Amino acid sequence: MSAVDAMWYWMSSAMPSDQFLVYGFTSPRTALDVIAENLLRRAATIDDLGLRVADVPIHLDRPYWRHAPVSADQVRVTRGPLSWQGCLDHIAQSMDDQLDARQQMWRIHLYGPVAPAPAPAPAPAPAAGAGAAEESDLVVAVLQVAHALGDGRRSSAIARQLFSVKEVEVQTWCPAERRPTTVRNAAAAAALGVARMPIDVTRMLFWGGLALHRHRQTSGTVGAVRATSSVAPTSINGLPGRGRELRTLTVDADALTARGGTVTVGALTAISDALPRFLGHPSMPVTITLTVARRRAHTDPNIFPRNDFRTVGIDLHTDIADFGDRAAAIAAEIARARDEHMTPERAAARRAEHATPAPLRILGARQAGVAPLPERIDGISVVSSVDRGPADLTLGGGSRSVITAGFPALSPVHGLNHGVHGLGACVTLSVIAAPQRCPDIDRYFALLTEALRR
Repeated sequence: MSAVDAMWYWMSSAMPSDQFLVYGFTSPRTALDVIAENLLRRAATIDDLGLRVADVPIHLDRPYWRHAPVSADQVRVTRGPLSWQGCLDHIAQSMDDQLDARQQMWRIHLYGPVAPAPAPAPAPAPAAGAGAAEESDLVVAVLQVAHALGDGRRSSAIARQLFSVKEVEVQTWCPAERRPTTVRNAAAAAALGVARMPIDVTRMLFWGGLALHRHRQTSGTVGAVRATSSVAPTSINGLPGRGRELRTLTVDADALTARGGTVTVGALTAISDALPRFLGHPSMPVTITLTVARRRAHTDPNIFPRNDFRTVGIDLHTDIADFGDRAAAIAAEIARARDEHMTPERAAARRAEHATPAPLRILGARQAGVAPLPERIDGISVVSSVDRGPADLTLGGGSRSVITAGFPALSPVHGLNHGVHGLGACVTLSVIAAPQRCPDIDRYFALLTEALRR
């Protein structure tokens, strides 16, 4: 496994991180049990869904990928009728049952029939296809994926393979991903890790020292300042505890791009209005943590991870009253954060990270879930934004996809996160919250809905 993917695997033991990709389909003529059987057959043909993780003894090296056969218990069926919110409540309960990547990397939850998601009144511009969805109940398919298997973009591509009538190829960069290594001799794998450790330590020290040197060279230059600074935690930050609350709002993409920005910028602009109001300080400065796809440099390590993204702190510029000007400032923040990733300093740091021996990495991973809340954090909430492609997916029997949603996992720092996911012309803003940190999610959801109308 790559260093980044191994880190996600190790952190999952201390910090639940499974992804839940939600897709709503017009009700098919096929029974749920038949749909489940069809999905299992389809999953057996997808390379990424035939994997699990094999540990190296006492973690002397990063884990390996192993083949894993598809089993019938990987599809779970819940029969309705259910309301849309009732279905979300079921999904929230399933988040307590995280995957063990050593056994299974994925699971599918099927719900049906499910009433369509209610539109707010007065609603933003109606989402394309929403009218058709309202004519009948839905079948909801949820792909639960261990984060080590892929980030939001890759997991969405896997879901497209699963729910598409066409053959869809997921890009595989590393030959080991196409033909996962089978660890037949655990002792040999451990010995290989020990033999490579002195080389890895040398590379880690070299690239780490170079990153530090380049940082010192550029820290005083114009434009070298980070796009945003860390902020103090708020009431929604801290250990989330058990239990999750989920809410969604689906709108037309034009409702978010109306001010001339992207869907992501439009969503962040709405959050910039709703979140300070919810926290009781409408004019308070707000910084969020945004997940952004990496842009590859020729100096990057020649191992392309499945989790190929990073997180950046983005100032939402609540001091700018005009929403159009605020959206432009947010877009500039995102652009600066993307450019910052391509600096020689960052490239050297990534190489040092990749070379860090497994025993050191796993110590850091296991501390992630137990470390105390720091005095400063990169953002008070996480926002993950992914375009999941055209609305041409199906479960068979004449069904078609009309809605998608996703919920970024909560961390020991974040108790209220947001997902922004597009399918065709529809975009769904999803909110996941811990009752312990956000006891009144409905009030926040109402503020977010109101912000989208402005």
